[in-house]
Amino acid sequence: MEITDTIHLTNGEWPPFYSKNLPHYGLDSQIVAESFALVGVKVKYEFFPWARAYKFSEDNRWHGTVGWPLNKQHKDTHFYSNQPINTGNWVLFHRIDKPIFWENINDLKGLIFGVTIGDWVLDGENELVNNLKAQELTYIRVVSDESNFKMLLKGRIDIFPQQREVGIAQMRKLFNSKQREQLTFHPKSFQNMPLYLLLNKKNKNNKRYMDLYNKGFQKLQDSGRYQELLTSFAKQSN
Repeated sequence: MEITDTIHLTNGEWPPFYSKNLPHYGLDSQIVAESFALVGVKVKYEFFPWARAYKFSEDNRWHGTVGWPLNKQHKDTHFYSNQPINTGNWVLFHRIDKPIFWENINDLKGLIFGVTIGDWVLDGENELVNNLKAQELTYIRVVSDESNFKMLLKGRIDIFPQQREVGIAQMRKLFNSKQREQLTFHPKSFQNMPLYLLLNKKNKNNKRYMDLYNKGFQKLQDSGRYQELLTSFAKQSN
């Protein structure tokens, strides 16, 4: 379809799903851009720290922002896409020499979790996250995912909860192969978090843009292209 319009969206760094340094700016960025293109809209991304990315959308400096979980506060200020862009599985990373075996939360008590300040993990609603929030599980908060992984490698924390593919990408960036061999993750997923496109309610054009996006996303699914992107991504991530 001929491109006749442009929408400006904020974005952030969360490779391999979002990054200014990746082809198409990452998988989820590509899904949003291709969905809009199917209805004649070009996407222009600008990258910021995530808190600022949301604030710039909320203040209507940009039309919207990509990659956010369901949140009542966000719903008050933004339109949500009908369907999530993607849904990620969150797992528990740990050292090989300190394996974890868990069927329920009681199996994790006494272990030290690392949680990143401002991370999405605490936006979830599940038993593990609720126990972290209630401080029934022991955790410390640090400024970055990178710091958590370094602390995990040194044995200063026992568990780092992270989205599976994001955690693998972060380890590849941070550590050499010998260091990576010391870390792994438990195969059991504790959280599946859908991430959505948000368009602010202050912009008078955004209801129309969201309607267009929803149509484009449905076209992407119906054509098989959406599944093609997910399958290609899964092969590259293994």
